[in-house]
Amino acid sequence: MATRDMKRNRFQTGMTLIELMVALAIGMFLMIGAMTVFMQGRTTFRITESISRLQENGRFALDTLEQDVRMAQYWGLTNRSETIRGRATEAPIAVPATTLDDCGANWLIDLDNAIAATNNGYSWACAGSFVDTGANGSDSFVVRRVAENSLTAAQVAAAAANTLFVQSSRGGTLDGQIFFAGATPAGFDPVTDELHQLVVNGYYVSTQSAQTFPGANVPSLRVRTLAGSLLQDRELIPGVEDMQLQFGIDTDPPGAPSRGAIGR
Repeated sequence: MATRDMKRNRFQTGMTLIELMVALAIGMFLMIGAMTVFMQGRTTFRITESISRLQENGRFALDTLEQDVRMAQYWGLTNRSETIRGRATEAPIAVPATTLDDCGANWLIDLDNAIAATNNGYSWACAGSFVDTGANGSDSFVVRRVAENSLTAAQVAAAAANTLFVQSSRGGTLDGQIFFAGATPAGFDPVTDELHQLVVNGYYVSTQSAQTFPGANVPSLRVRTLAGSLLQDRELIPGVEDMQLQFGIDTDPPGAPSRGAIGR
């Protein structure tokens, strides 16, 4: 009986040092593998997130520009800018200096150029917002139109001073006229006329953005827009380095496949 107990105790001696070291090595390799998989997954997630953010910013930029460009030269009830009085090329209305800012004389009321672009941006006169901080080699463009929704005479009268509006008419004695807030033009008829606020947006690429920090400038797509009676400069999207424009002319008849010429 005693001999059987001694044999049982001899088989319950536990792990040897070599077995313990082998177990630790295997555990270490498993931990290194798990950490490698985790780090690779984290890196992949960051790359995927950056690409998704880039695509989202691109879609937002295109949606914003597309909507504005589509509405260019919309003047309410008239589609002829040459019949709107007070524009830059015919007895221009006197725009206050606070509204003119630094974009040049009659820049806001140049309705004959409802959409205009500059190659490399250097011919745009908005020195304070573009030439000093604009990205070299990037184009810029300006869209002029009126807001989609018409306003009542009471809303126009209550607007901020020096806010620009356009009266348009269908069948009246006047196709259109630019005027300031406070009083509608003489002869305004709410039955045949509409009142819209003037909209002017100038898009450009800047070397600066809200994400810029010392030693690392982050470029951005910015817009200089007419907000009430003042021009405001705001950032649309950070991370935009360049913007190149091409204009196409549709020379085909309606219903035919478009093969228009495209040029910078």
